[in-house]
Amino acid sequence: MARKLVHYLRNERRRAALTQADIAALLGGPWKGRVSWYERGATPPTEVALEYEAILGKPVSELLGGAYDRAAFVVRRRARDLLNKDDLANTARRLRRRKTLERIAA
Repeated sequence: MARKLVHYLRNERRRAALTQADIAALLGGPWKGRVSWYERGATPPTEVALEYEAILGKPVSELLGGAYDRAAFVVRRRARDLLNKDDLANTARRLRRRKTLERIAA
């Protein structure tokens, strides 16, 4: 599998024919340097990431593809660890929990 970029903010901004100054204004600030920082690999805070989603019309998990993939990998590994430590699913709640962890770990 090809390695994903940390994120695709610059590519999507250019595809939308927006400048860094446009994005900065849409994010509510005059700091196009911050936009450049995000485009070079810094992960934006949650609210800014959601604003990028609203501006560019793509889900955050797609805009921050490589970062999302790394996070998903770590969460899957943790879910597998929890499954390995899990007691028998002898109640309805434990069975639901186990199924949820199996879904996450898959």
